[in-house]
Amino acid sequence: MEYTLKRLLTHPDSYVADSGEFILGAEELAAGKTDELEGFKAVDDLNFTITLSAPYAAFLAILSTPGASILDEETTLAAGDRFGMDPKVTVGTGSFIIDEWRKGDDMTLAANKNCWAGAPGCDWVLMRFVYDAEAQRLMFEEGKLDILDLESMGDDAEYFIRGDIYQDKLVHGRRVGLSFIALNESIEPLNDVRVRRALMLGLDRNALLMNAYSGRGELENGIYPHGLIGYNEKLPAITYDPQAAKNLLSEAGYTDGFDLELDVDDENTYYCNEIMELAAEKKKK
Repeated sequence: MEYTLKRLLTHPDSYVADSGEFILGAEELAAGKTDELEGFKAVDDLNFTITLSAPYAAFLAILSTPGASILDEETTLAAGDRFGMDPKVTVGTGSFIIDEWRKGDDMTLAANKNCWAGAPGCDWVLMRFVYDAEAQRLMFEEGKLDILDLESMGDDAEYFIRGDIYQDKLVHGRRVGLSFIALNESIEPLNDVRVRRALMLGLDRNALLMNAYSGRGELENGIYPHGLIGYNEKLPAITYDPQAAKNLLSEAGYTDGFDLELDVDDENTYYCNEIMELAAEKKKK
């Protein structure tokens, strides 16, 4: 476990460093100031203690996520840069073993007959990666997909949701998740709370919900959405008030506005484009 925590905090390509950031000494280790993780202590071969730098109720839950999966130090180091990329040198303990992986195309998983939880009920699983919404729709209609997730399909989802053909096959459920824009508070002008509040007040979230999600969903007033532990129904509503936003920007010294650069990942391109278009329309007005 110690090796796993050190690796996720120090590996240059780690996407899960936040899984261990609350451990005492994590910041110093990540910064290269030490080779030890102060908050981790091995008691014996089967037990260890972890000390946090501050109270964090979600820490045990984080340790149970895939990002904190325990790695075997010997095989991981031997695999080097091939670990996680080459199935032949990537060791895991799950129900399936990666047999073949064609990046961006598909992945074939073979049953792990020696899995600690018992062998799975099938011999293999083929996972295809299809990112284009129209292609997903066609595959579903041609019987090549058993389940179609409509959440990220944008306008293409309307064909299934509003039409008459699939009404008896739709399954609805509350999504425990949140779409938001993260602001870097360490740079100007975002280090000014008035600017950040102006951005919040100047965004017509209801219009965004209608444009980007066709009204499917609900507006949240905090970082914890409905259905998630920590959700607070008593938070005040975030209103749309462009005039108040302008006043705050003027007060902060940005009467004529400022340029803002956003980093968009591939998975959220569609919705971010909707945000940009909506923002542009509001700016013209």
